[in-house]
Amino acid sequence: MLAIVYVAIGGAVGAVLRFGLLRWMPPPADGLPLATILANVIGCLLIGLLAGLFTGPLEGRDELRALLIVGLLGALTTFSTYGWETYALGARGHFGLAAANLLVSNLAGLAAIWAGQTLAARWA
Repeated sequence: MLAIVYVAIGGAVGAVLRFGLLRWMPPPADGLPLATILANVIGCLLIGLLAGLFTGPLEGRDELRALLIVGLLGALTTFSTYGWETYALGARGHFGLAAANLLVSNLAGLAAIWAGQTLAARWA
């Protein structure tokens, strides 16, 4: 039951952070949705780092894992918004931007996970 509270707290913080990013960087109709890209890349970096730490020095810290990975990062990152924004770019005829969003989001996300794992390995 306590894990649910940790997920809820982390989720509330992650949702507010994501909302703040969207307010700070509203998605343009004819440009890349930078707030979503940034939220997802930061989330990928942190999940790479945290996943490495939770299989090493923080192993067994299930409440902290629920708070940070499931709650915070689950609410901060968003596949559905990424999918919608990519679709919307294409639907408005911005096929190059839609393709760029696919490439940038995926490649930057994977690079960020690698960087997070590399940091975790150095700390562990």
